Amino acid sequence: TVWGAAFTARNCDASAVARFRAPDDGGTHVLLIHAALTGEQWAEEADYRPVTRAQLQATRVAYAMLGHFHDGRGDGFLCYPGSPEPLDWGERSGAHGASIVDVADGTVTSEAIAIARRRYVERTVSVAGASGSAQVEVAVATAAAEEPGASLRVVLTGEIEPGCEIDARSIAERCGAGLTELAIVDRTVPAYD
Repeated sequence: TVWGAAFTARNCDASAVARFRAPDDGGTHVLLIHAALTGEQWAEEADYRPVTRAQLQATRVAYAMLGHFHDGRGDGFLCYPGSPEPLDWGERSGAHGASIVDVADGTVTSEAIAIARRRYVERTVSVAGASGSAQVEVAVATAAAEEPGASLRVVLTGEIEPGCEIDARSIAERCGAGLTELAIVDRTVPAYD
């Protein structure tokens, strides 16, 4: 039996979990709920039905399938399948896909299947000592060649020669071939004597 609790208001508390107990009927019970698991990988998010593993286990379900966080994870008791695709730069880590959940003979197993095609990647590239934009462009092109098809953010760091001008937009236009997108963040500082 699958029991569910949708996210039905702007803010939801854990009362739906606190009040629920799966019946002791010999069946296999699974909970499907939108909730923010706290006390483990993620910080508490008070407005998004914060629950703990202990609260979920107190429901007496065999397995809990959760929605809210978009980077997938799971174990023998619960899973966040994650979003099928990362939605923005904030989701550049973690697995994105779906979970195949199998219920058989009173046991529940889950297999994470990565299906995301889009990748968000951030690379820090030192261009210390660069005296011209051509040197910076070579460093960006090298980073871009290592991440084909990605949405790539290159963060440029290091002390550069005072006369070195970096035109991030032009470099991104010239080096972005083969990428979904290329963003360049210039955090360089001019060297001085």
